[in-house]
Amino acid sequence: MIGIDDLQAGDVILTTPRRYKWWDIPGRLLTFLIRRYNKKLIPKDPHSLPIAHAMTHAILVVGRFGSKPPLIFQTTFSLLRPSARFDVLDEAGFEELVKRNSVAIMRNRSFPKLLIKDGTVALGLLYNAVPFDGYIYDIGQLVDLEISQKRRARKIFDFSDKALVCSALVRAVLEKTLGRNVLRDNSLDIDTTPPAAFCPANGWGYEHVFIGL
Repeated sequence: MIGIDDLQAGDVILTTPRRYKWWDIPGRLLTFLIRRYNKKLIPKDPHSLPIAHAMTHAILVVGRFGSKPPLIFQTTFSLLRPSARFDVLDEAGFEELVKRNSVAIMRNRSFPKLLIKDGTVALGLLYNAVPFDGYIYDIGQLVDLEISQKRRARKIFDFSDKALVCSALVRAVLEKTLGRNVLRDNSLDIDTTPPAAFCPANGWGYEHVFIGL
């Protein structure tokens, strides 16, 4: 079992709920749309994670703060309904995340270990994430993707320029920090990035370090 101290700046945590409350119809609908989009846009590959197409949410690990256990915590950045925000993830919170969700942690080997260790990567991610703080979750974008099923973004029902889906937000912050595309497929617009795009077969330089089904 991986712990909070094993996470690194730049890691992408992919999740999908193990179950929904009976009344959470919007959550069930979003899950259906995202999984459908994962399957249609990201081809099934023998090197992909077995649960890649099931993943419905992406969380960016910004960096590790605190001195030593039990004071260690991770700062994360993600876009949940209704808007993007920074969160503190401690050991108890991480255990709860794994308990409630199927989880896969993707690690990008493009970040030099020395820059991760001295906090440079965390500061870069933090700096580039701040402009996205408060972006709203773009349900209209999911509708556009469902209609077009294309790798280039179409903006018919897009709410605004300050609205994205979670995986598009994570990719945007990573690419601003690295200064280049983080995926093998350059034809995939940032706005059309699904959670499955970060899996090893599709994500440039990514590998999985933990899977909790």
